[in-house]
Parts: sequence; C-alpha cells; structure tokens
Amino acid sequence: MTTTEKGFGRYWDDAGRYKAAAAELAKRVPMTGSVDEPRSNRMLERYRKAVNCYYDLYNNGLCNRSAEFRGVFGKFGVRVSDYREPWNRRRINFKAIAPPVEAAMDSIIRDAALEQGLWQLILDVDHNYSTAAAAR
Repeated sequence: MTTTEKGFGRYWDDAGRYKAAAAELAKRVPMTGSVDEPRSNRMLERYRKAVNCYYDLYNNGLCNRSAEFRGVFGKFGVRVSDYREPWNRRRINFKAIAPPVEAAMDSIIRDAALEQGLWQLILDVDHNYSTAAAAR
C-alpha cells in the first residue's frame, strides 16, 4: 500500500483519511448519471464526478476522463501534465501524483460529507488525527 505524506493511505487501497465518510457518500450516489437534485447537492455531485475521475486515473491512466479530471481536480491545483514521466510524456507518474490527488479527494469528501450531514464522521477522523499528532 502506498502512503501519502501525512501517513494516510490512498482511497484506491481502501485506506484514505475519510474512508468511512466516502463509504457513506457512495451509498448516496447512483450507479449511473447525476445525483438526485444536483443543484441542492452540489458537493455530492462533485464527489460523484471526482470518484469517476479517480477511478479512471488509477484504472485507465485517464484514457476516458482526462478533460473531466482537469475540471474537477484542477480546482485543487492538480495538473496531470506536472506528473508525466520525463522519458514518456504519455505516462503518468502515479507515485508522484498520489499525494496531491489524495489531498484533493480529502477536501472533496469532507465538503460532500458536511453537506450531507455526515459531520460526525469527519470530526472523528480529524479529532483522532490531531490527538495523535499532539502525542508525537
């Protein structure tokens, strides 16, 4: 399993910081199409798009959703062009792109969870993380 700079694993490995919140959000996302009432569930819709892009990144190297990835993750400063292999500009350096993508996913999941009233799942993780950091 790959860990990011803050010690959390990747969501791809079922070890992301807010994985419990992500699991609850996933239950609210339809198998296909937009979420119900996307205008009033903006953060949940952004989460849905991010999950689709995230899957395409790690499963297909963004063969299917590169434009959508730019729209979703570009807002967080993640540009795939910054993480291309120098010896082959078509290949993504997944080890290098993981930390900023995971940080963006953390923000996206956090925002969607708060919008959906799942704040306790976020507070539990943040409290445990800050308590562990203070103990160091």
